[in-house]
Amino acid sequence: WEVEQRRMLALVHAVLQEDVRELDGGWEPVLFEAEMKGALPFSLEESDDVVALHGRVDRVDWSRATQSYRVIDYKVKLSSEQKAVDKNLRLAAVRGQRLQPPLYLLMAQATVPPLLDARANNATLSCEGVWFYYLAPAWERPLTRERFPGDAWVSDLSRPLEQTFRVLLQGIHHGQFLVNPSEACEACEYRGICRSTHVPTLARVRSDAAAFSHRALKRTDLPKSPVEGEGGARQSNEKMSRPRKGMPR
Repeated sequence: WEVEQRRMLALVHAVLQEDVRELDGGWEPVLFEAEMKGALPFSLEESDDVVALHGRVDRVDWSRATQSYRVIDYKVKLSSEQKAVDKNLRLAAVRGQRLQPPLYLLMAQATVPPLLDARANNATLSCEGVWFYYLAPAWERPLTRERFPGDAWVSDLSRPLEQTFRVLLQGIHHGQFLVNPSEACEACEYRGICRSTHVPTLARVRSDAAAFSHRALKRTDLPKSPVEGEGGARQSNEKMSRPRKGMPR
């Protein structure tokens, strides 16, 4: 326990140092464990009902200089290195692997601006993005930050995002909870009752037309832009997370 205490204290110390250094760039934490509500910007084909969203975010920062805010979500990672799915949040979102960022973005855009009216003197606020702050003692940086863009739902990312959510929600609407084995199965608490290792079940799933669209999500790619060029290369989020002193991101 003493060894674990030292590890935890070292992690907290390193994270606080990084966090304070970044806040020197002009961001101010203003909301913590904030309850938020919103809705998806589309309805399902089977129904005109609005898909309501309800959740709680860890932290919201705002910048007086840029009249913008950002959402922070903390993630504890005990792995030895960062996985690709944790680096590129845009790609992970359109592939249905990391859905929190686009959902948090919608809820924040519907909830945060009215809460910051007094601070912003009723100015129009923009969302700088949703950030995952990985607390990872074994990674190269104990505090690693990755950003999901704040304009995702009004950019060329909106169409693949909507298609992904439609596939998943339609499956839920029709009661399709498909066996879809992945590395996540190793840590799943329900692996003892799931049939993800049952060969006949997997054979049926592979031939099930209802599963095709779900498997296709894993092959979805990001829309290419002139800036990114061929291959849809992304700008490094880590570079963006290092603001110069006195210059808010």
